[in-house]
Amino acid sequence: MFSLLTLPFDVIILSLLALGSGIGIASCLWRRKHRRKHLIVRMGVGLIGWMAIAGVLITFYGAFIEPQIITVTTASVPFPLEHPVKIAVISDLHVGPYKSAAFVRRLVNQINALMPDIVLLDGDFVLSSDVTPEDLQALAPLKDLHPISGTYAVLGNQDHGIFRSLLPQTSPPPDRSTLIAEMLQSLGITVLENGHATISLGTETLSIVGIDDPWAGKADIVSAFDNVLPNSPTILVAHNPDVVLDPLASRAQLIISGHTHGGQVRLPWIGALATLPIHIPQKFDEGIFTLQSGSTLAITRGVGESGPRVRFFAPPEVMLLTVETER
Repeated sequence: MFSLLTLPFDVIILSLLALGSGIGIASCLWRRKHRRKHLIVRMGVGLIGWMAIAGVLITFYGAFIEPQIITVTTASVPFPLEHPVKIAVISDLHVGPYKSAAFVRRLVNQINALMPDIVLLDGDFVLSSDVTPEDLQALAPLKDLHPISGTYAVLGNQDHGIFRSLLPQTSPPPDRSTLIAEMLQSLGITVLENGHATISLGTETLSIVGIDDPWAGKADIVSAFDNVLPNSPTILVAHNPDVVLDPLASRAQLIISGHTHGGQVRLPWIGALATLPIHIPQKFDEGIFTLQSGSTLAITRGVGESGPRVRFFAPPEVMLLTVETER
């Protein structure tokens, strides 16, 4: 599926595939036709051809294979609960031109197989700014999530129509957040818009605090923590990890974010190649971090793509956290 939003990236990817294939084929034909050329010349032309074919394979893998590989990352996180709780974290679905209902259905099946106690959906449910109720049907499989203690969601910047684009925006993007929140609620998902929910876990309770997105100017962490008991074990869910810049975030023992996509394109030992859209240091790209406040920050690289339809060394991720008191 293509759209005007993704067209420039798709044209670039298709052009790279066509150019690489053309160079590879031309190199092969040239070598067959010029068998008597000097060995070094033939080797040089052959090397160019093989490099072009390798580029085609890498581009095709990054654009069409890795974005469909759903991985599970497991981690244990210290948290003031006596009994362990399993939390599945998913972010950045970006349904639209790149991700369809079929992908979301596979994702739901994989999450259910993990048998989590809680599922947290960390924003950016859509990719396109022009979202209709029909487009949102790609999220319908989320109704089949069956965690023991419920599914909770916050909204991200693209849910409000705020995103970076190669195409100039002639008018302010439409804010579809209300439409998306209503869709999620109709699927049995609790949407936390600067609010919190309290979950009973036997003799213990857990507070889940969710804030709206700061890029849209909707984040209100003060309201989100209103009426949360100071000594309550608390998880703060915010799409953008920049939430840790607010001192109030340290009230939560665990902070869960997405937004970074892990850079989408990474290299071993180097990390993300793109500059991440965050104000905190770039090292906060994906994974588990212990903050100076003592809180734990968990950043998932998400499951969808924005910008180009590419993931490389950053496959879609379900983050499965087991939280309990360290023994």
